[in-house]
Amino acid sequence: MKRIYLTTTAILIGFAASAQAMTFEERLVQELEADGYSDIEVETKDGLLTIEAEKDGSETETVYDIATEEMVSQETSLEDDDDDEDDDDDDDDDQDNDVDASESSTGN
Repeated sequence: MKRIYLTTTAILIGFAASAQAMTFEERLVQELEADGYSDIEVETKDGLLTIEAEKDGSETETVYDIATEEMVSQETSLEDDDDDEDDDDDDDDDQDNDVDASESSTGN
């Protein structure tokens, strides 16, 4: 009977630890949603929880230590509107080529 009790206790502690990590993740996601963040992505790897979220034209990446629930790092950057799948990268390369071509034709 004592052995069953210890085994059951060990299993419950394992489930509690697992549930606690999920609760931390869920709480962070709910806080971000309440603050107006969208496109929230969550990744767990090597004891770290990485959350990427977007708000007001900027993207924030925050890394937490799952065991301590402390923030390890945070980076915020402006969103990149260019998906780099086309040649329309909002630089002046294409316009410079058009100007060069028109200058060479008018110079003749």
